Amino acid sequence: MNSLDVFKPLIISFMLSIFFGIAIEIAQALFTTTRKGDLFDILANLSGATLAVCMILMFNKYTSLNKN
Repeated sequence: MNSLDVFKPLIISFMLSIFFGIAIEIAQALFTTTRKGDLFDILANLSGATLAVCMILMFNKYTSLNKN
């Protein structure tokens, strides 16, 4: 199995999380009067997506070590 095949779902989900986080902030700034887009919300989304990917990788490594 190609190593990229293992990481491809994580890369795609990470990129989609970032894209939608930015899109939501832009939509808040453009289409609402009660909310505004915030750079710190984008950074929070980025850190959450990064943490999720790291946790999944750690979980997969831990479970693969315990199978042997």
